[in-house]
Amino acid sequence: MRLLPSLFVSVALLAAQPALSAAQTLDTLSFAKKLKLAKVGDEEAQLAVARAYEKGEDTTVDTAEAAKWYRAAAEQGNLEAQFRLGRLVQDGAPGLKQNPEAAAKLYEGAAKQGHVEAQNWLGYAYQHGLGVPKSKENAMLWYSRAAEAGLAEAENNLGLMYLNAKGDARDLDKAFAMFEKAAKQGDD
Repeated sequence: MRLLPSLFVSVALLAAQPALSAAQTLDTLSFAKKLKLAKVGDEEAQLAVARAYEKGEDTTVDTAEAAKWYRAAAEQGNLEAQFRLGRLVQDGAPGLKQNPEAAAKLYEGAAKQGHVEAQNWLGYAYQHGLGVPKSKENAMLWYSRAAEAGLAEAENNLGLMYLNAKGDARDLDKAFAMFEKAAKQGDD
């Protein structure tokens, strides 16, 4: 009877092996092959196809198609796809309606799960009232989380909030500290 659990482990490892190989070589595949994988539900291929459509790499730029594939990967739980879809719908593009409210929801979903860039952009949305009520406190919260993770852009954004605050909330020492951290990472 003890052989049975190890048999299941062996079968599971063998079944996972092709997926690992495919993930390791996805960058070497042609766009057409990535698209085939995306169509059968491969999350990483969906993300790669979306990026290709967004940037026009090995295909024409098509933001509506990029959004479609980001959405497919996001629905499978891919945080990067969720964030990138948020970026597209925040600004809108040809074939894609601008929707700051949807963007903020996408950022929030990814931010709460630890996606650092989404945390920064959620802070930006709160700072400027893009799709969410304007809130200095929430902006500082999300910028702080991204800055604690070492995102230079968030450190800079947080520094600007400390610098530009009015009255008691203005803290030049904290602003300088944030700018210094960002600069050490090459963020001007």
